[in-house]
Amino acid sequence: MEILSFKQALGNLVAQLREKQGSSQEALALEAGIDHLTISEIERGEVNPTIDILHKVSLALKQTLGALIIQSEEIASGNVRQAAPTANSSYINHNIPLPQGLTHNQLEAALNRAMAILDQIGLDPDAGDIQANIYSGVVSNIVTKAIAE
Repeated sequence: MEILSFKQALGNLVAQLREKQGSSQEALALEAGIDHLTISEIERGEVNPTIDILHKVSLALKQTLGALIIQSEEIASGNVRQAAPTANSSYINHNIPLPQGLTHNQLEAALNRAMAILDQIGLDPDAGDIQANIYSGVVSNIVTKAIAE
């Protein structure tokens, strides 16, 4: 197995997550609020993006910055594990009204952030690693922060 540099691993991961979303480099760049050439350079492993740029990219990819960095580090070291779990979009009922200023996409992103945070500390709600009421509290806190944003 070929060991990649961190920049190459990060680039491969960004491309993989972008493709999984069915998004183009241009669409990801627009969502992240950065230039599409920057996305291309990141995916080719040619640049050292700033933390601010990586944060924007991670949000556009519906990942936490930490998850993006940890996964890239694991890929670079050859110690690959599966990507952080994400919420099943079909569980989000778009017909139910949300509080003013919160969109269904923001809600889904908040759920994905909660799942990524729990994954980073090794807790899988589906495997019973965390009690449902504690999981609900974590999700509630993250959704509340999303509303505030």
